[in-house]
Amino acid sequence: MVIETLFISSVIGILLVFLFRKHIPHFHRSQGKWAGGDGIIFTNAWVCGAAVFLYNVALFGLVALLFFGNILLASKTHLSIPIFIYAPFAVAASILGWMWFGKNWSGSFKERMQIAATGSGFYWLLAAFAVYRLLTLEPQFPGDDTFMAAVGLFMLLVITGGAAVLCMATIFWTGRKNA
Repeated sequence: MVIETLFISSVIGILLVFLFRKHIPHFHRSQGKWAGGDGIIFTNAWVCGAAVFLYNVALFGLVALLFFGNILLASKTHLSIPIFIYAPFAVAASILGWMWFGKNWSGSFKERMQIAATGSGFYWLLAAFAVYRLLTLEPQFPGDDTFMAAVGLFMLLVITGGAAVLCMATIFWTGRKNA
């Protein structure tokens, strides 16, 4: 019951952030040498796309680290923290970061497409890996059932494909009005 409550409350929280994003100070154009609206990251579409790519890699790595740390914790203390508790926070952080990148970019629509395609490239690569593994899935030994492996790979494909599409859409839709 606790897990479902946390999951539902995180989904509601994400929806509230989308509804009230104009009232949150974080989404206004920021100033700074590195990451402000006129900072080094926002001088070139390729650099900005690479920053989004690295942001996605960092968040994915953080969730993987938490997941494997959780496995280690469970093996030592028999205390396990379900992934549904910290994964919604990573999703919210991803969406907030993508909105920040989209809001601070002031270039053309073509450059915004370039940023979105480059930034979501990490998730597209993971989706391509899932498709490759799904198509070349073979039993490891005679009599091995590959159904559960196929289900896991299909879930990876759905999650990474959805993340890639959401990344692109968020960067497109949160552009400045004067862009």
